[in-house]
Amino acid sequence: MNTFRTLLNDITKRPGMYVGTCSVRAVSDYLYGYDHAMVDNGICGHEDSPLYGWMRWVELHFLISSSAWNWTRILLHVYGSDQAALAALPALYDEFLQLRALIGPHGIEAERERRFITEYGESWHVPEITATHDP
Repeated sequence: MNTFRTLLNDITKRPGMYVGTCSVRAVSDYLYGYDHAMVDNGICGHEDSPLYGWMRWVELHFLISSSAWNWTRILLHVYGSDQAALAALPALYDEFLQLRALIGPHGIEAERERRFITEYGESWHVPEITATHDP
């Protein structure tokens, strides 16, 4: 996990060096590829992989969830730009790791469901107005 966290810190500081552009979506693709390689190479199991539970945690943290909204779109909506979203990513990931260590990925899923039902009466919610779009 420490190697992944170091990579996350490095890639968010200099995304162009890793993915050619300052794009949270491109960084996401890179990180998911790295996560996938860790599982495929037996470095960790699927449920122990660095990003396992991350999407649900982002939904829980920002109370935005829809099949049309990936975590990258949520961060772009909240932070307003790729640069701001990437700058926030390491601290968000640290918060995610703390909660995952405390209650586990299945606990995050259960808490997400509870909060959405409490807040919106449904297990999903998207902002009515957003400047983001999914190209």
